[in-house]
Amino acid sequence: MELPYVERILRIKTRQWILNQQSTSAELPTRVWEVNLWILGPHGQELPANIFEKCTYRLHPTFPQPILTMTEPPFTLKQHGWGEFSYPIQCTFLHGCGKVEVLHDLSFEESSYHSDIRIKVPIHVPGLREVLKTSGIVPSVPGTNGLAVTLTADLDNCIKKLVAGDEELVTDVVNLILHHPGVIRQIEKLDLADQFVFNLHQLPENLLKEVIHFIDEYQ
Repeated sequence: MELPYVERILRIKTRQWILNQQSTSAELPTRVWEVNLWILGPHGQELPANIFEKCTYRLHPTFPQPILTMTEPPFTLKQHGWGEFSYPIQCTFLHGCGKVEVLHDLSFEESSYHSDIRIKVPIHVPGLREVLKTSGIVPSVPGTNGLAVTLTADLDNCIKKLVAGDEELVTDVVNLILHHPGVIRQIEKLDLADQFVFNLHQLPENLLKEVIHFIDEYQ
């Protein structure tokens, strides 16, 4: 069940400078470096990367705190050190729409530079679709009409009930989903070692209604 998506350009901007400190000729100078993230608009303009809920930087393990999460655009990371290295940045989309991970190369050759990476952004959830419209065209998706918006709102309420519910409710809902013919067909395409992951918002409409009704009626 491949999610519909639209492409956007993620810009990673980096600047760096040498700290004002004395060092011997045998030492590499300590540098301060700063990274922030932007989404490019249709005319190449830099826009806030507000399609993300948070971004996590996984730095070299020699850092005192190698895993750092930022929750506000432009998700600025500021650190200092003497070495160049590559590290992953994992960005989480709004409204539980998944994650995207990119690799960033930290370089001290230039005082400032940027890299542009093309990413795929899911468009099946109305809330994220609305945010995406600020950075370009968002194609229409079958099922994203008023009925789908209502179903999405109902499902969001049901997810809250599911989280607050007991183990029996969760087990029953999982079994309900896994026994749907469309889900079974997708599972049959996988190798035994593959992990099966799906977003509740991408379920077929008839199954989505059934799940919502089941959770609402659960005692």
